[in-house]
Amino acid sequence: MMKKIVCFLAAATLLLAVSAALADEEEGSIRYKILDDGTAMLTEYRTYEENVVLPDTVGGKPLTQIGEKAFARHSSLKSIRIPDQVVSIGVSAFSGCTSLRYLTLPASLTYIGKYAFYDCDGLTEITVPDQVESIGASAFGDCDNLERVVLPANLDIIEKAVFGSCDKLREVTFQGSVREIGPQAFNYCRSLEKIDLPEGLTTLGFSVFYGCKNLKDVRLPKSLVSMGECVFMECSHLTEVELPAGVTEFGRYIFSKPGNSLNYVPLENVTVLVTPGTPAQAYCEAEGYRWAPVQSTDD
Repeated sequence: MMKKIVCFLAAATLLLAVSAALADEEEGSIRYKILDDGTAMLTEYRTYEENVVLPDTVGGKPLTQIGEKAFARHSSLKSIRIPDQVVSIGVSAFSGCTSLRYLTLPASLTYIGKYAFYDCDGLTEITVPDQVESIGASAFGDCDNLERVVLPANLDIIEKAVFGSCDKLREVTFQGSVREIGPQAFNYCRSLEKIDLPEGLTTLGFSVFYGCKNLKDVRLPKSLVSMGECVFMECSHLTEVELPAGVTEFGRYIFSKPGNSLNYVPLENVTVLVTPGTPAQAYCEAEGYRWAPVQSTDD
């Protein structure tokens, strides 16, 4: 019996020690945790302020992460200064900060979690730092007044619906290549008129530009291999798009719109330019799209 009691007390002591190590600590308005690498993660900002300047250190440790929902629904927040050494902004960290307008992401940043800035209606432009390789799903979704986006040179994947329903988005700049653009990444960006997709892109997920009704000018890179369903569904202002000869995987309804009786019909204004004899020609014929041969650029 005594051995059992001793073992129980030892286990309880260890559990308390672990819990204490993982427990949040406080410094002013900031709740934080000390991480295994000796840096700190902000877990909650406890006061609602219009302008916030985060310190470089908390608890004597460098602040390197902003945790999940740390500022979520702080609707009065207008500006925030994020320290230069921050590398991670977690899931929904600033979601619902509808007044947030002044934001500069630090050059040290490598990770932006899903929904990180979802529904931040005050944002009008954003430059994603060069060290960021992946942007989480819906990270900037439903930012109703976002107009300009600059994407980093090292970006590998744009996840699902990252800029979905950004109704005023009209300018997207790629500073380098990107390998994959995920489903619905730019769907219902109704102010977007032009997009120049970079070389190195191989995959467009389903419904990437679904509902971009004012999209008129699209350049698809020669590196493109796969296009999902409904990529340009309801892009009613498209008149001409060239499908690269290297595309071999096509989803249904890429250049379509809803018809009657729950079916889909081709966009009436678009002509798809293809290299004769390629899978692109076969795809257009199977879907009933109007197509024309790509004009040779040879002298």
